[in-house]
Amino acid sequence: MFEQRQDGRYDFSGDKVQYTLNPFSEDEVFEADIINFNETGICLLSANLFSVGQEITIKNFMSSSRTAVVIWVEQNDDRSFKVGLSFT
Repeated sequence: MFEQRQDGRYDFSGDKVQYTLNPFSEDEVFEADIINFNETGICLLSANLFSVGQEITIKNFMSSSRTAVVIWVEQNDDRSFKVGLSFT
């Protein structure tokens, strides 16, 4: 696979992050594993299936909340998905 990233990545395997699927509601907060991140985006391992173009809010990431857009989704196994997100 051709590497399209211009920035290096930081491996945070094992760390978790919380996120909401609705940026206007904090009723449902989900948790995902961080695979890696850089200044422009993050790769997560999640039980939730995302849609390309979907916007989510990542909570408590690097001491703040960040909005991100789903760029790609790949099924990891029967119960999880790898998700590539770009920070907005």
